[in-house]
Amino acid sequence: IKIGNTYNYIDILLFNYIYNSFVVVELKVTPLKKEHISQIRFYMNYVDENIRRNFQNKTIGILMVRENNKYVIKYLFDEKIKSIEYKLV
Repeated sequence: IKIGNTYNYIDILLFNYIYNSFVVVELKVTPLKKEHISQIRFYMNYVDENIRRNFQNKTIGILMVRENNKYVIKYLFDEKIKSIEYKLV
């Protein structure tokens, strides 16, 4: 997506037909940071204002991180953003 003169890249943009909403997925190779929350909220707001139609539900965000941070989750999360840990094998 282009905002102003800057290009921004959503890692994965999906549509969930059951929830009737877009899903923004961000993949991170680091532990969860507060900056990740701001980034995914930015993308979710963009999708809601520029892509989503009035009959569709608000966008959902999924952060896939190497390790969750309980303090970031406690103070920054809302019900539309989920954090999932992954492990490389």
